[in-house]
Amino acid sequence: VIPSLFVHETEVTVAAYAACVRGSGCTAAGTGEACNANVTGADAQPIVCVDQAQAAAYCEWVGMRLPTEWEFEW
Repeated sequence: VIPSLFVHETEVTVAAYAACVRGSGCTAAGTGEACNANVTGADAQPIVCVDQAQAAAYCEWVGMRLPTEWEFEW
């Protein structure tokens, strides 16, 4: 039996993650060379340079959760 599962069709954007940071629900994403959190014009791009704990915090902030390993594989 496979339970119902809802997964977003699109990735979390830089702008959406930044809103979580401003709202104190998330810590700042990385800012290394390959990161896009502080890049002008990147607001619509998927956020990169966040770890699993940061992703989980974002999900909690928006009232959701990360999929379990089993759900992800399914």
